[in-house]
Amino acid sequence: MQTCPDDDVLLRAAAGSVDAELEVHLDACAACRRVLAAVVSDGARVVRRLERYELTRTLGAGGMGVVYAAWDPKLQRHVAVKVLRGANHERLQREARVMAQLAHPHVVNVFDTGEADDRVFVAMELLEGGTLRSWLSQPRSPEATLRIFKQAGEGLAAAHDAGIVHRDFKPENVLLGADGRARVTDFGLANFMPPPGARRDAGAPHTGPVGTLAYMAPEQLAGAHVDGRADQFAFCVALHEALVGHRPERPPVPIDSNAWPVLRRGLEGDPDQRFTSMRELLRALDAPRSRTRWWLAAPVLAALVATVIVFAPEEEKVIPPAPAPAAKPSPTVVDTPRTELVVEPAAAVAFPKQGALIVLPLDGARTFVVDHLTVVRIDDPDIIDIEVRDGALTMLGTKRGSTTLTLEFGKRAQSWPIEVRVPVAEAPRAVTLARGETREFVFAGVTRVTLGDARIVDLVSTDGGALYFKANTAGSTNALVWTGDARRVELRFDIRSAQSLDLIVGLQEVLNVDDVEIVTVTPSSLCDVTLLSRNEVLLTPSGVGQGVLKLEHRDGTEELRELKVSRK
Repeated sequence: MQTCPDDDVLLRAAAGSVDAELEVHLDACAACRRVLAAVVSDGARVVRRLERYELTRTLGAGGMGVVYAAWDPKLQRHVAVKVLRGANHERLQREARVMAQLAHPHVVNVFDTGEADDRVFVAMELLEGGTLRSWLSQPRSPEATLRIFKQAGEGLAAAHDAGIVHRDFKPENVLLGADGRARVTDFGLANFMPPPGARRDAGAPHTGPVGTLAYMAPEQLAGAHVDGRADQFAFCVALHEALVGHRPERPPVPIDSNAWPVLRRGLEGDPDQRFTSMRELLRALDAPRSRTRWWLAAPVLAALVATVIVFAPEEEKVIPPAPAPAAKPSPTVVDTPRTELVVEPAAAVAFPKQGALIVLPLDGARTFVVDHLTVVRIDDPDIIDIEVRDGALTMLGTKRGSTTLTLEFGKRAQSWPIEVRVPVAEAPRAVTLARGETREFVFAGVTRVTLGDARIVDLVSTDGGALYFKANTAGSTNALVWTGDARRVELRFDIRSAQSLDLIVGLQEVLNVDDVEIVTVTPSSLCDVTLLSRNEVLLTPSGVGQGVLKLEHRDGTEELRELKVSRK
């Protein structure tokens, strides 16, 4: 097929009629693939049957086949059905066999496979959050990008643990669910890893590389048998592309990211120089990295100047004391009536327990008492500015983001995660809470808080530079927050008595809901959530305790349920 097909041919393709000639054309013609995708996404709902599955709409199509959204009347659930034709039978059967061996939160679940009317199909988990490629089309923070890639990396690591190498990892082969969780998919080119010690070229077909050229490791480009280290290379190519907007050069050029040491090793041309496993790579991504090291001057020098901080990434430099930050410190609550809390600028206070989160408003500051402090380390000095003076350490939030603060007191070291957040806007805000739920709000320069009815909502803490309101009982009330520049923020609280939902660890439960778009669990460690459809939520308990399940409906309404998870 030298020329592009007419509209009738593409319409028939949208309905699943794709012959071998059209498959070849679609594989080579990006324009026709885009037209076909537009046709199937805008087309009317057509119900066709493939064995027991009712194919309701087309999710995507290409030279390899078509993926449909479908309804399984036997199990009463929505699924995705992938259909391939002709010479692709073996590929899809291999993909189904491989994916069926992987039961993991970050790998797409396979439910069924079969053959009908000369078409091989596989029914799998329906995910409507789009591909990682489409997710990356919107601006994303480095932290959010790393979080999603780590999830995809966990899926690859699970495959490697089962002796399977993906061989075609790229952003298009990672799907996101409505819960925001990433799943690796498309194991059609997957293969079993060679036994330990085998030569990489032993038994290799030498019929040319298999996979996507832009993401292939050198040994894969050579057509040799590969192991999980080839997936590491593809993973690092995709992560590099996500962080800086382009794939790495060869040899790779350093980029401005804390992930660069991991990327540099994962992109080594020699697989023996990469990480020994995907899990080792993921641990390296999780490891804190100190880009800047700060030393306090010796006590004798400290006696001569108020406080001297030495910044020594390569060589020692003496920096004179900085003036005190102009921004107001974060507040602390003093002893006043419950319904009206006067908040005064805090003097230096003790650091919270090691590991506790410290929150700073953007352009806001906090001051802490420090005794016998010898070393201060900050992973990312762009996030906060630090001044040490007269036995006190002041942190000023200068950029939105997260970092880690490590202090050494002689031979003893302690660390705290730091987050700098944008303060709450001054516009009125409606807040829906379940009874017993606590919600955090970040403000800068708070001077006073007035509670409408402290029996309904109470201000329980201001630790970490944020206000924490707790819902005590059902009802409605408000809170007024005044800042130092005389602005007033009104929070309107609606407290509901949530329906209770009891779960048992190890037992999944499908919850029937009504037209839900977003589902969240607080705390998230209590239960994993999978939105099967707008009317079904799969709950997988993972921890013991109590929390809140929030259902956000398409009409903008919210539904809260108390969640109780036990082991029996």
